[in-house]
Amino acid sequence: LYFLDASNSYFQDNTLVNELIDQKSNTLSDNASYQGNLSYTEPLGKNGLLQLSYNLSLSDNASDRMTNSFDIISQSYIIAEDDLSGLISNGYLTNRGSLGYRLRNEKYNFNADLSYQDASLTANQSTPYVYKVERSFKSILPRLHFTYNFSKTKNLRLVYRTYTNAPSA
Repeated sequence: LYFLDASNSYFQDNTLVNELIDQKSNTLSDNASYQGNLSYTEPLGKNGLLQLSYNLSLSDNASDRMTNSFDIISQSYIIAEDDLSGLISNGYLTNRGSLGYRLRNEKYNFNADLSYQDASLTANQSTPYVYKVERSFKSILPRLHFTYNFSKTKNLRLVYRTYTNAPSA
């Protein structure tokens, strides 16, 4: 909950206009995220592992912002400011499967993964105007990780990874 009190002065048709703004705005939001992972590993040779994994994540968000201006007659904030208000809900669902290989011994550790991600965004806005968005995103996401141990206190680490961020709605 916040209040805006402002005084604006400007010229309109060569006349000085003084305008007082007295508004109240309140935002309610509800956000939830869920995630689950499954992994399976299978030994390959003396130092290798094959890994299959699946990740599912869901994010649901809702926001309700209501802005009202002060009414002098009623002495309350009852004049709705639709352009400064909004009601929106959105969700982002990702399904990601990965196949990886890991090779490890005393001197080095090598990991390579390749993931496929299918993500979908939905957004519904009902104020100040009705708007609906449905988008799908498909991505291939490689990841490499290599560590070489020169000694117990010195090592070299190389990392390459790719990822996606959820778009905003």
